Amino acid sequence: MSKVIGIDLGTTYSCVSYIDENDQLCTINSSEGTTTTPSVVYLEPGSGTVVIGAAARQEGAMNPEYMIERAKNYMGQDFTFDLGEKQFSPTAVSSAILKQLISDAEEHLGDEEIDGVVITCPAYFKDPARNATRAAGENVELKNGEKLRVLQILDEPVAAALAYCAHINENVNKTVLVYDLGGGTFDVTIVKI
Repeated sequence: MSKVIGIDLGTTYSCVSYIDENDQLCTINSSEGTTTTPSVVYLEPGSGTVVIGAAARQEGAMNPEYMIERAKNYMGQDFTFDLGEKQFSPTAVSSAILKQLISDAEEHLGDEEIDGVVITCPAYFKDPARNATRAAGENVELKNGEKLRVLQILDEPVAAALAYCAHINENVNKTVLVYDLGGGTFDVTIVKI
């Protein structure tokens, strides 16, 4: 059996979820035991080990020159982050975060494989940023050795509106304002239901 998962690849925090067999939304805890993972990457000096999340933020407090935050702000741009003597593109940084999120999801799902992923992005992302986000996801290797299938890049407020509409069990006629007040963006969608 396999699952399609959703990832909010956030500017400050990221989150993974899926719909279970009872049509209930399930949020996957990170390896750190929280529902969100800080979108922070730290490169340990000397060893070159990549650390993601809260541990990366803690380590980066002592060595900020080896920490990257807010990489999403540079997606699709000709930009590099310098960590020590190494350079990383925003796509590479996002890919490292996605690898950790996928690893956490695979651990949670056990024997169930990940069939694909929908990744959210800010509504203002143009094609270069969307393509860079897709490339970051497609660079992730699953535990079965296959590359992650990115099914769709979806605007964050549209994803929130779809999630809301999917759980309405009555006939309604209303207009709803859905907003995403994130760490780096504030997006709004209006939906007529």
